[in-house]
Amino acid sequence: MGNVDRGFMKKLMLIGIAGTQKDFLLSLPVLKCFLYQDDYIKSTTDIILKHYYRNVKPEDVLRDIEEIDPHMVGFSCYVWNMETVKIIAKCLVYPEVVFGGPEIAEEDMLSGKYDRFNADYVISGEGEKPLLRLLKRESYHPETLETLTGLRSPYLKGYADDILSTPDIHANIETQRGCNFRCAYCFYHKNFPTIRYRDEGTVIDEIIYLWKKGIEKIRIVDANFLSDKDFAKRIISELIERRVKLSFVCEILPQFVDEEIANLFGEYIKLSSNNEIVVGMGIQTLNQESLALIKRKIPLKHFERAFDLLQGAGVKLKIDMILGLPKETKETYLKGLEYVSEKMKGQIGYLMLHRLRVLPGTDMVEIAMKERLVWKDSSHTVYSTPDMSHDDMLYCLSVNKELQHIAKVEL
Repeated sequence: MGNVDRGFMKKLMLIGIAGTQKDFLLSLPVLKCFLYQDDYIKSTTDIILKHYYRNVKPEDVLRDIEEIDPHMVGFSCYVWNMETVKIIAKCLVYPEVVFGGPEIAEEDMLSGKYDRFNADYVISGEGEKPLLRLLKRESYHPETLETLTGLRSPYLKGYADDILSTPDIHANIETQRGCNFRCAYCFYHKNFPTIRYRDEGTVIDEIIYLWKKGIEKIRIVDANFLSDKDFAKRIISELIERRVKLSFVCEILPQFVDEEIANLFGEYIKLSSNNEIVVGMGIQTLNQESLALIKRKIPLKHFERAFDLLQGAGVKLKIDMILGLPKETKETYLKGLEYVSEKMKGQIGYLMLHRLRVLPGTDMVEIAMKERLVWKDSSHTVYSTPDMSHDDMLYCLSVNKELQHIAKVEL
């Protein structure tokens, strides 16, 4: 910091409200780490990270903001915290308010939707470059990093150490950004049109750092951890070589699973009784007409192979299904539940049932309008699923006794 008087430095307060008390938002230390690579920002701005949880009272956050007295507050916006963020932001006169994160759609940003929530600036998509430009008072716009190679690690720089000391905390690891699919209900691929990878050595060093910090569980937050199978295999192989003992969760697409991946997962699990691996696979629906409409048509044979290989290796599976997709009926939904029930019989795993959310800016908006799943009024969009009501969906689950003990409904 040289001879800079910290009393005259600006303060940027980054606020993250996680979904559970065991989690925190990785985006905060990632942003701090990136911004502090810039000498001007590091010498002129204190970046303060504040982590909260889903049930936080807005008045408690407002009290912290008043105590810190920042010139700017940035909120990392997710579906579970957006209402709380709006309440807090509407109470602020000073400092300046920035909204960013996955819940911010470019379409809503351009329409001025966030103006009434007291947002001075709104960032859609990847946040590093736009926020850097904003802090330098330059013109900013949605902009992604050309490469993730060479990016410093927020963990290895110590920017997450305070939150990592929280008892039973879980940590997130990002190995890549981007997705192989272009699903109609998701805008992730619009933010990241290609897949970019971090340095595998840095990823491995981060995991080992977390393990030595006493972290017992990590989540790999990639859309498809196996998008580059050789990349994923090298990471798992190195963790086996180092005899790392912690559990992790990752999401995959079934067509990327092969025998070598399954064997590596199995070998890692056998290192320790603590080495659980949970792999998420999104079936969404077995209705081929629905899958074609939402641009996610994965042949059933890939799921069959992935189930056999991963369960044979001792991997726990988390299966996702979406309720209320276009062309879905009680009969097709029940067929999907029966399939999952048969595949999970005698296995320890999880079934996650999600109600369809038609996100602004996604291709799903046009599809939903065409299929008459939604209608609009003058103030906002109202979503409906006329072919499958809330009670219908719960009925389909209730008749399948095999799955009731593993299913979690998110409506």
